[in-house]
Amino acid sequence: MNANNTVLLIGRIGETPNLEKTRTGKSAVKIDIAVTDNYKDTNGEYPTEWHTVKMYGATAEYAARAFHKGTLIAVGGKLKKDTWKTDAGRTESRTYVLAETVTKLADSPKQRATAPA
Repeated sequence: MNANNTVLLIGRIGETPNLEKTRTGKSAVKIDIAVTDNYKDTNGEYPTEWHTVKMYGATAEYAARAFHKGTLIAVGGKLKKDTWKTDAGRTESRTYVLAETVTKLADSPKQRATAPA
């Protein structure tokens, strides 16, 4: 049986992306997106989870140009994990989505309110 590592998330960006360069000069962006469920929990609220998304190259450059805080996006990619040792010798890890495709679905509510008619 083949394993398939595929992720598709739709959510809003928490902060405007900041384009950076890797040690090898490749463009890179790391963002967090809020994904809200479409049902209310026992407190009457819609649960929201935050997911870290990393992207590189042309995808990162596009994200830095086109996305802002609150932009609704779709992300397609795969799960990856960074692992490191702390100063105390413990092994820590963090899972993130490595974006292969990103699509802008809608501007942030603030951007729509200030857009010229």
